[in-house]
Amino acid sequence: MEHQLLLYRVSQRPHPPGFVFSAGHWRQGFDEYSMRVEGRDPIAPWRMAGEFIIEHVRASAFPDRPSRLNCCFAWPDEENARLCVNQSPGHCIEVVEPVLPDARRFVADFALLLSRNLHQIDAKFLPHVMTVARQYWTGGKAQAPEVLIESDLRLVGVLP
Repeated sequence: MEHQLLLYRVSQRPHPPGFVFSAGHWRQGFDEYSMRVEGRDPIAPWRMAGEFIIEHVRASAFPDRPSRLNCCFAWPDEENARLCVNQSPGHCIEVVEPVLPDARRFVADFALLLSRNLHQIDAKFLPHVMTVARQYWTGGKAQAPEVLIESDLRLVGVLP
């Protein structure tokens, strides 16, 4: 009997059973970025610049890793999903499975990408983000492990 890979996502609202999250759906926010709309969030341009620096480091030094711009993100287990949802009141935990179970994946430390770590006001932006990106793509023991997988994810359930 084949073991089913289950992953977990945190969402603002539950999606319908069978819903498929497309790999790369997160990037659409960058594709739709507008200075007028995002102007209300003063860190948004820095967040976008940081993501593209992280992608540059991946492409040049870790090309075997899935691109953050073309994958799906999930928590590897319910415990980490619960830690995340506890910081997001009103959100829910969705259980998902990869549409392509053998898809390339990588576990990185999401904690490195939190604003308090990535956007340090007194650090020189480019060298600092490149250093954090190298740590992120190196992998290893993660404080907040996130799975990057080159597959769509199908919703199989919602946890209470």
